Amino acid sequence: MMMNHVYKERFPKATAQMEERLAELLASSAPDKVRPLADGVLSFIYHQLIELSRDCLDKSREDLITSRYFYELQESLEKLLQDVSLTNLSSLSHRTLQFCLMRVEEHSEHT
Repeated sequence: MMMNHVYKERFPKATAQMEERLAELLASSAPDKVRPLADGVLSFIYHQLIELSRDCLDKSREDLITSRYFYELQESLEKLLQDVSLTNLSSLSHRTLQFCLMRVEEHSEHT
């Protein structure tokens, strides 16, 4: 619990910015604003990324973000990337997931 408060105290601007960006992402990803994806695998990936984003925002708002949480989030994204690699998606889709993973890693390095 102590680490949760340390995170908020040490990185208030980063926390606020992360929450704002996640809220914007989720708002722009509402079902009424997004066209359905024709590819079932891409739809699954998209849904997983939105759920991870929603979980991250909820945890941050509840002051439950820790370095351990970011480590677990990174593991989840790596597993998703591995699962996607096994399905032989197009290289563009694979690169998109790699980019998302890199962004999470960059954020966790700054916190």
